[in-house]
Amino acid sequence: MAIFDFIFCVVCWICVSLFSTGNCSDPEILCKTSKYVDNCGNTGLLWNCSGLNLSSIPRHFPTTKFTTLVMDLSWNSFSDISKDTFGHVPIWLSHRVTAIHLQNNKLQSLQSGSFAQFKNICVLDLSNCGLHKSLISTEAFVGLGHLRYLFIHGNKFDIDGYPDVAISYLSALQNLSVDVFYRFQFDEPFQKLKQLGNIQFHPTHSSFYLTNSTFTGLSESPIVYLNMNFNFKVFCNISEEIFCSFPFLKGVAVDFGGFCDLIPVLRSLKCLQNKTLEYLNLQSNTRKSFVVDIVFDKWNSEYLFNICMQTLDLSGNRISNFLVDPFKSMLAQCIKTLYIGENHLSHIDLGVILHILVVYPKLQTLLVENNGRGKEGAKQKRVYPATGFFPFADSTSNYELRVSNHLKVFDYSENFIHTIKIPIFKINLIALGLEELYVPHTNWPCEHLKPLQTPKLRIINMSGNDCSKISPSFFEFSTNLSTMIASNANLPLDGQSDHQSLFRNLTNLQNLDLSVNQLVSLPNFLFKDQHKSMSSLNLDNNFLIKIPLVVKHLQSLTKLFIRHNKIESFGPSDIDVLLRQGNVSLFLEGNPLSCSCSKLASLTWMKNNRKRIGDWQNIKCLENNKFLSKFVQDKTFRTFELNCQSKEWLIYTSLTLALTVIAIVLAALVKRYRVHIDYVILKFRNRWRGIMQYEPKENYQFDVFLSFSDEDYAWVVNILYNELTKQGIHVSFPDKDFVPGISKADELLRCIDDSRKVVFVITEEFLACGWESYVVQMTVTHAFNTHREGSLIILIKNNIALERMPKDLKYVWWAVQTVNLSDFQNNPDDLWHHVCTMIRSS
Repeated sequence: MAIFDFIFCVVCWICVSLFSTGNCSDPEILCKTSKYVDNCGNTGLLWNCSGLNLSSIPRHFPTTKFTTLVMDLSWNSFSDISKDTFGHVPIWLSHRVTAIHLQNNKLQSLQSGSFAQFKNICVLDLSNCGLHKSLISTEAFVGLGHLRYLFIHGNKFDIDGYPDVAISYLSALQNLSVDVFYRFQFDEPFQKLKQLGNIQFHPTHSSFYLTNSTFTGLSESPIVYLNMNFNFKVFCNISEEIFCSFPFLKGVAVDFGGFCDLIPVLRSLKCLQNKTLEYLNLQSNTRKSFVVDIVFDKWNSEYLFNICMQTLDLSGNRISNFLVDPFKSMLAQCIKTLYIGENHLSHIDLGVILHILVVYPKLQTLLVENNGRGKEGAKQKRVYPATGFFPFADSTSNYELRVSNHLKVFDYSENFIHTIKIPIFKINLIALGLEELYVPHTNWPCEHLKPLQTPKLRIINMSGNDCSKISPSFFEFSTNLSTMIASNANLPLDGQSDHQSLFRNLTNLQNLDLSVNQLVSLPNFLFKDQHKSMSSLNLDNNFLIKIPLVVKHLQSLTKLFIRHNKIESFGPSDIDVLLRQGNVSLFLEGNPLSCSCSKLASLTWMKNNRKRIGDWQNIKCLENNKFLSKFVQDKTFRTFELNCQSKEWLIYTSLTLALTVIAIVLAALVKRYRVHIDYVILKFRNRWRGIMQYEPKENYQFDVFLSFSDEDYAWVVNILYNELTKQGIHVSFPDKDFVPGISKADELLRCIDDSRKVVFVITEEFLACGWESYVVQMTVTHAFNTHREGSLIILIKNNIALERMPKDLKYVWWAVQTVNLSDFQNNPDDLWHHVCTMIRSS
C-alpha cells in the first residue's frame, strides 16, 4: 500500500507541474469563458486565462460558438512575444480575436510582427509590462491595420523615450494610453497617427517641462478632447504655444496646480485664441506653497477672453478680483456656463457684475458659490456690499434689476451680502428666464425684495437666511416652482393670517424643505394650493409635538420628514392625519418617542404600520435608548402589553379602593363634625357678605333666647314665657323672632348674638329631638368661639339625670348654670325669681 501511495503522490506532482505550462489539464477548467463586450463594442466571448502563471498559450481553445474572442493573458509569466508565441493559434480563430490583454507580464522583448496574424484585433493592452523602447522592435505592430486602442502606460519609456516608430505603423489608432515623464516628447513619427482622437496621460513620479516641442508629434492627430491632469508634475515655465499642437480641440481640462497657479495656465492658452470650444476646465490651479491671490488683469486674461467657449470653469483658483471687463470679448459673446465659485472674490467692479447678469447674450448658468477664504469666508464678509451694488437707490426710490432672459441657473451660495441700511429700499428682481436660484447662507435681503418676477423658476434654495419679514406675496409670480429649500430661514409660519398665503398659487410645488425653522405648528390652510402636487415635505429639527393637521390635505404626499422634533407619541388626531395619507413614508428618527405603558396605543399603531416608517431601524425609545424595531418584536411586545395591563389593573383597583376609603372617612367626618363644618361655612359666608364678627355688648336686644322642643312649646309659651315677661325679661324664641326665608342656622346665630343668655329647656322630648341636639352643638360652638361660655343656662324638667344630657353640654358642664325645676316644686315664685336673677347676671 505504501508503494501505491508513493506513485499517487508522484502523479499528482507531475500534473501540478504541467498545469503551470498549460500541458496538463482541460483548458475549459483553467481558462474561464464568459460573454463580453470589448472597448470597440464587439460582442463575443472572453477567454480569461489571467493569473494562471502561464508562459505560453494553452493549446486547447474554447469550443463554444462565438463570433469574436477576447484573449485575456494578463498577470502571467510571458517574457518574449513573437510570431511563435501565437504560432499554434488556428488562422480561423486568430481572425476572430478582437482584443489581446497582456498587461502585468514581465516582458523582455516584443519582436517584429508579433501580432501580425491577428488581422482584426482592435484592442491591445501592454500596460505595466516593464517594456522600454529598446525592447520593442520597430515593426512589432506591423499588420495591425484595425487596432484602435493601445494601452502602453506603466512601462519604462522614461529611459529612452516612446517607441514612436513602432507606434507609427498603427494607422487606425484612435485611443492611446501613455505615460508622461521628465523630458517626454511626441516626435515626428507620431504625425502618422491621423486617426488618433483621444490620448490619456498617466503622470509618473517625475516632474517635467512643457515646451514648444513637447506635443509637436500630435499636430496631425484629430484630438478633440484633452485632459492634462498634471497636478504637482509641471514646472511653471510653461510654453505659451503648447496647445498649438492640438488644432482640433473642442474641450480641454487643465490642472497644473501644485507648483503653479492659474497665471501660467492662462498664458498657455495662446494658440486657442479665436477657436470655438465646448468647454475649458481650469479648475483648482493653485500653488501649495507661496500662495497668492489671483487678480485678473489685461495681461493674464488676454488669451482667455479671445476664446469662444460654451463652458468655462475657473472655480477653486483663489481669484480675488477682476480688473477687466470681458463683456465685449469673444468669451462674453459665446459663454453659456460660467463657474467662478470657491474663489476669494472680495470685490468685483460694478460694471462687470451688471454685464454678466444682464448683457452676456448666451449665458444660461452662472455659479459663483462659496467665495471667501475657506470656511471662514462668510464670517469675514468679503463679498461686495449690496448697497454698493445698487448705487442709484436712495431712501425714496426702488431699484429694478432685470436679469438676462437667457440666464437659467444662478448659484450664489455661501456668499455674504452686506445688510442694506436703507429702511424702505426695495429691490424688484426680474428674471423671466431663470429656472434655478441658489442663495443659501448669503444674508439674502428678503425684507427688501419685492415679489420675485420669475415665472419659470423651478428650484429655489434660500436656506440659512433671515426671512422673518418676507412679503406674504413673495412667490406670487413664481407659479412654476417645484422645489423650495428654506431650511433655517426663519420663515414667519406661526399661524399669522397674513402669511398663510405665502405658498398661494404654487400649484406645481412638489418638494418643500422647512427644516430648522423653530416651528411649533403650521397654519391649517398653509398648503391649500398644494393638495395635489406636494410629494415631499421636510419638517426636521423643529419643535413640533404632533403631526400638523395641514398634512392631511396633501393628497400626493409620499415622504414626510419630521425627524428631531418633540413628538413623544401619536394621538388619535395624528393617526387620523396619517391614515388619510395612504402612501406616505414617515421619517421619525431623533424624536423623544416614549415606550411607556401610557403610550401603548401609539406603540401598537407604529408596530402595525412600521412599513410606512422609512427610518424604522434607527428609531429609539426615550426611556431605555433601545431600538424600537427590537422592542416591538412579537414576544417582547406581547410581554410588555401584559405587564402594562397588569399595571393598569393594579393602578385602577388601587385608586378605586383609595377613593372608597376616602369617601367613607369623609362621610364619617362630615357626620361627626357636621355642626362644626356648618358653623365654619356660616362664618365664611357671613364674612363674604360683609357681616362683622361678634363683639361683646353692654346692651342686648333680648335678655334671653329660649331653645326647646316642639313638644314643650305649650309649656314654654304659656308658662315660662309669661313668667319671665312678668319679671321684665325680654324673651326671644324661634317662632317669634326667626325671619322667614332665611336659614335656621343663620337665624339661630343672629338671635344668640342679640341675647344676653341662652336657656335650654331640657325635657324627655328635647332629648329625643335631633334638631335640638343640632341647636345645642351650634350654640355651644358659637358660645366658645365668641368667648361667652357663661351665657348658657340649663332648665331641667322631669328630674333628668346628668348622664342623659347631650354630650356637648356635658363637655361644657363646668361653664353652664343649671336650674332643676324639681327643686322648686313647693316654691314656684322662688323658681322664677332665681331664673330671672341668672338671666340678668353678667
